[in-house]
Amino acid sequence: ASGFTVYYRADRTGWSSTGWNGCADSVLSSICVLTAPQKDEFYPGDRPDTYGLVLTAAYQNGHTRSVFSHFTSSPETLTEAGQQPVTICYGGLKTSYPVTVLEAGTVVQSGSIGSLSWLIDSNGVFYLSGTGPMTSAPTSSNLSSVKTICIGTGVTTIADHAFSACTKASGRLLLPGTVTAIGQYAFCNCSKITSVAIPGTV
Repeated sequence: ASGFTVYYRADRTGWSSTGWNGCADSVLSSICVLTAPQKDEFYPGDRPDTYGLVLTAAYQNGHTRSVFSHFTSSPETLTEAGQQPVTICYGGLKTSYPVTVLEAGTVVQSGSIGSLSWLIDSNGVFYLSGTGPMTSAPTSSNLSSVKTICIGTGVTTIADHAFSACTKASGRLLLPGTVTAIGQYAFCNCSKITSVAIPGTV
């Protein structure tokens, strides 16, 4: 698709003007969220997307630094509608930030692709779940109404032309770390998708 940016997940670290060397020999005393992630609304079954998250790490010697990576987040999956905290762990310490989980829509259509299952709901969300490869694109007249694509952990490949019919899909697409290959023209015609986060396993 034209017009969107592809991001490869890679470890990044950064530091404040106090410098990394000032923190290396000191004990970490606290962490807090400096910049919240870009995405703050999700649907049940989504994974928290920490892209854009920046932490401030404070040390006992008074130094601080900004942290862009090497942290973990939980829960792995957001399950219930409403406001939920996402917990971030770094250096043995924890902090959190809130996200909103929207109500899931009613199922409009569903189907299967090999060992995978898919559904489209009334909110225009396409969910792909299960374990194994996506061997072909889904067949549905409702794909043109899809606004959000959610791919679950366990999906290992994305088929050729997988979402080329999802011309209204938009926003940032997060591929799970289980994906190892992306087919040709998988997101062709998805010009409203602004970015795709591709795991290092691809």
